[in-house]
Amino acid sequence: MEVHIWSVDRNEKSSKVVEFVPENSTLRVYHLDVSGACRVACSLGWNSTVRSLDMTGVRLKSRWAKEFRWVLEQNRTLKEVNLSKTCLKDKGVVYVAAGLFKNRSLERLYLDGNWFGGLGVEHLLCPLSKFSALQNQANTMLKSVTLGGGRTKIGRDGLAAILQMLTSNQSVTHLGIYDDESLKPDDIIKIFKSVGRNATLRSLSLQGCKGKNRRDISEIGQNERSEPEIDLLKDMQMTLPKSCRSFSAVKNMLNLSPSKLPYLDQVRILVNPVEQAVRTPSIKIKTFKDEDTKISIWNLAGQHEFYSLHDLMFPGMAAHPSF
Repeated sequence: MEVHIWSVDRNEKSSKVVEFVPENSTLRVYHLDVSGACRVACSLGWNSTVRSLDMTGVRLKSRWAKEFRWVLEQNRTLKEVNLSKTCLKDKGVVYVAAGLFKNRSLERLYLDGNWFGGLGVEHLLCPLSKFSALQNQANTMLKSVTLGGGRTKIGRDGLAAILQMLTSNQSVTHLGIYDDESLKPDDIIKIFKSVGRNATLRSLSLQGCKGKNRRDISEIGQNERSEPEIDLLKDMQMTLPKSCRSFSAVKNMLNLSPSKLPYLDQVRILVNPVEQAVRTPSIKIKTFKDEDTKISIWNLAGQHEFYSLHDLMFPGMAAHPSF
């Protein structure tokens, strides 16, 4: 059943307070004081009907966010929450972030147009980030997050949290940062670089973000200093290899300088006698020729007793398995 609730103020002016649309299970709150908003939050804890909550433009405080934290922890059907332009500050966002740690249903969260800063951003993205290889991401259900606004000051701490989330998150597909004036053009470049290390993000929006130095972002990326790449093979005489062993090296190797490949002399000493020294009936070695090239393929079969041969086949940690 579709529900519409209206109110009349002292000047006998009517306005819509709340509506519920059953077609998309959306509860839209237009106008409520903090006390009424807290009652709505309390009623959603065990609700199984509402799929989307939209409180855009309703002025909220940390008292409401404290109640909403329990909604996020208890509710199992809420998929979308829109808290855009609700005047939430750092303390309120910290409560929302706390609820995300235990939430297992919310997929879209909109927090743009609020008043929180770097502290709020740091807490908001914490359940979406990993800080070590042994740590599991606390929330893996949230797919879309937006933040920012004219009065949002992401700052250095907020930027660090965004970069950490982008490089470690494994679930978010859309991130929106809107109308932020605290991010510098160089900060946006860092964000772009972090996106390259993210495997799941499909959409990044920086709509309305303006750096203090109004320079073209593409120009910054081109002018950014980068370490020159060292080409180890440049100006080196190249010769055609005549023989090779898989997991070993060629007999007549490329004319490389030992100072650039310190393990090269060790390889040259080992490749000739190693075949006779360690060969046993259980190790299968297939040798064949292709014109003037001799190729030997070793089948160690992964047995534990052959693990000691790996140090012979790979004399350096950076050695390629074949040449």
